[in-house]
Amino acid sequence: MLTTKWGKVDVAAETVTKQMEYHKNELSTLQTRHQAYVQSIRQGTEATDKTHHSLNENIRHIFQSLRSQLDRREKELLVDLENHTKDTKATQHALLTTCDEDKKTCTRVLDYISNIFLFASKSDILGLEKYVGEMTRTCLDNAAPQTDYAVPTADFNTNGLSKLKANVSGFGAILTMDMDGESVNGNLLRVIADWKPYKAYRQASFRNQKLENGVARECGVHLLKPGAVDRSCILKCLPLKNDKDRFSLAYVHINTEGDLVNRKSVIRPAGEGRLKKYTGTCSTAPLPQDGCPQYWELENRVSVNKPLSGDRLILEVGVCREEQRDVTHCIGGRPHSYSMNVAHCPTHGGICRSIWKEEKYVLCRPYTLPNTAGTSHTLHYGVVYDDARKKIVFIDVKEKKVMSTLDNVDCSEPLWPMFGVYNPDWITVCMRLVVGSDINMTEEKKAMIVKALS
Repeated sequence: MLTTKWGKVDVAAETVTKQMEYHKNELSTLQTRHQAYVQSIRQGTEATDKTHHSLNENIRHIFQSLRSQLDRREKELLVDLENHTKDTKATQHALLTTCDEDKKTCTRVLDYISNIFLFASKSDILGLEKYVGEMTRTCLDNAAPQTDYAVPTADFNTNGLSKLKANVSGFGAILTMDMDGESVNGNLLRVIADWKPYKAYRQASFRNQKLENGVARECGVHLLKPGAVDRSCILKCLPLKNDKDRFSLAYVHINTEGDLVNRKSVIRPAGEGRLKKYTGTCSTAPLPQDGCPQYWELENRVSVNKPLSGDRLILEVGVCREEQRDVTHCIGGRPHSYSMNVAHCPTHGGICRSIWKEEKYVLCRPYTLPNTAGTSHTLHYGVVYDDARKKIVFIDVKEKKVMSTLDNVDCSEPLWPMFGVYNPDWITVCMRLVVGSDINMTEEKKAMIVKALS
């Protein structure tokens, strides 16, 4: 019997056969995987065609809507121009008619005086002196101005046109995603990557995490609408901080946890530029103006030491321009300021929430907590700032309700988040900022924000 260094031939053949069977199974598995992958590509091609058709219709619809809105605005402006011209010409016609009548009256008086000189006797002239004087004074009182007529001119205000063009040119993007929805790129990735708080996370892999469950959520970035990619539908939960170098030493302090408390601090930290009149502090930086809605929350632990009376304040949240931060003890009712105050309300006889837009009082939401000594409560509020839509929204997070949406907010200059706590003899307040990934951004909350901004 023949032998080899491996042993007998049949034993060697059996070994090789088993090895070849293993290769066969491996290749068969690979072939099956290839077939499945080819099938998934074909399904992906069909899905791409469907997506193309859907996005094509969506893009056409959106831009048709924009064109329609532009056409409507153009017609409105042309109507305004026609009305303005009509009113101006009507005024000019009335002035011309009045001037013509005054001129005719003056001519008649002049002719009358000329006839007196020609035909009246000296005794008649003496008798007509008073009458002629009165007629002359009447003409002089109605005399036309000595200067030329100032023609009122119209102009077309194009303020914001450059910004509008820039927004239009950058509007929209095609978002590319893997079939499992995990790989995100395109303009949305650039929007998030350019956001400064995100840069600390850039070493993480975006391709292996979904937008709503990965790095973006860790940074506090959320899509308000599924599939939306423009900036106005990206919600940023800003990493705001109480400014420890700015709070008013005379009224409040910031504890070791970073919370704002309505008590003086035993430690008196040095520093220039502190607030002196405002009973609280501001954020370390103003809100960015990048076309994305911004969101933050405040959790307030409140204990009633003794019942409040009058219009005593408990807390304030809001935004204002830089020059309004330290004018008074609160920003409510100040120019270029937008705020929500919790205070005792003389009208309702309880503790209410009041909304202020610049110098105007907007509304009052009654009875946010009982005005009873010894009780403690947690008040949880959210604030949305949208410079693109020029809106600010105040939300009661616990009640899951929008308290108020302020429209036509002046976003021409940066606005600063403000945080105020008041009246330590009557109330104890500890205000904690809830920001970034610490915010529990539920679908219900997003839907509420979308509705408030629409």
